[in-house]
Amino acid sequence: MKSTRNDADTVKTVDKRWIYVSFSCVTLLWAASLLLIPIFKEHNERGAFGDMFGAVNALFSGLAFAGIIISILLQNKELKLQREELEQTRDELKGQKEQLQNQNLTMNRQRFENTFFQLLRNHRDIVNSMDIRRKTEVISAGSDCFKTFYSEFLSRTGPTSDIESVLGAYLEFYWKRQQDLGHYFRNLYHVVRFIDDSKDIDNEERFLYSRLLRALLSSNELVLLFYNGLSKFGRDSFKPLIEKYSLLKNMEDSLLISMAHRKEYSKFAFASSRERAEWGNGS
Repeated sequence: MKSTRNDADTVKTVDKRWIYVSFSCVTLLWAASLLLIPIFKEHNERGAFGDMFGAVNALFSGLAFAGIIISILLQNKELKLQREELEQTRDELKGQKEQLQNQNLTMNRQRFENTFFQLLRNHRDIVNSMDIRRKTEVISAGSDCFKTFYSEFLSRTGPTSDIESVLGAYLEFYWKRQQDLGHYFRNLYHVVRFIDDSKDIDNEERFLYSRLLRALLSSNELVLLFYNGLSKFGRDSFKPLIEKYSLLKNMEDSLLISMAHRKEYSKFAFASSRERAEWGNGS
């Protein structure tokens, strides 16, 4: 940009020099003619002297024409330099636009991460605030509550492969523990939905953040998530996200009431990243 401006200044300087030189030459010749004319006393001599300048007049006409051509060439060169300067200005503006876009992407990413990790902290706070009491005695607290929840649920079902009976038992268990489980599953769903809806991250990153969430869930939390996703509370909303982000990958199958229930979910709900990639490619 600086070089182009210097070139334009040089063109303007050369143009001015040509004007000064031409003006000076014409002025000197005009002054010289004024000094020479009085030398000739006779009119015919002065006329002959004037006729001598006919060739000079032609010369000046040619010089004027040449000056016009030089002016056009100089203007073309200056216009070319101006076009180059405009192109460089557009390139600079384009670079600034890209830089602003990158800054916006970075800010959006930071905003997403701040919100996401705050949601994770809220989720852990919900778990840590749980306790199960027998009269005034605390028998379970924090994540240990899910061991007790699972035992209570298991005691209502018994060994059966009938999924409808199991889901009926789950509803009875859920309503008993609705104060804790309702808050827990609503918040968990909200975190996964936040990841899924975000426009500030790409699909690969969505799976990364969902894995971070999944790493916080214990085996007992996962098996209760399994049956909650099949119940009326999660069948239409949470279950598709559980399958999409493989949230049950780390679940222990031995905790299921029946292994036959596993087929209620698609294979993607239990898949690793490698398996998802292979299945996604049609392998």
